[in-house]
Amino acid sequence: MGKNNNTKEIREGIKEIVIERLLALNKDSKILLMGFDKPISVKDMLDEVKRDTPLGKKIVEVQFNYIRMLASGEI
Repeated sequence: MGKNNNTKEIREGIKEIVIERLLALNKDSKILLMGFDKPISVKDMLDEVKRDTPLGKKIVEVQFNYIRMLASGEI
């Protein structure tokens, strides 16, 4: 297994962690994301993440950073 395969597996693992976090939230809850005029529902965020859209990738990045900060005790 090469380095690229490991990186892809890690990205997919992180994505799955974020999906599980979002599934734990109320799907009808809405969150206002920076740069957006209207809130987005958790359900819509999940759809974006699962479809691997640019917005979905950004959601994964932000949510995983939040999870890391929680785990480290930073917040």
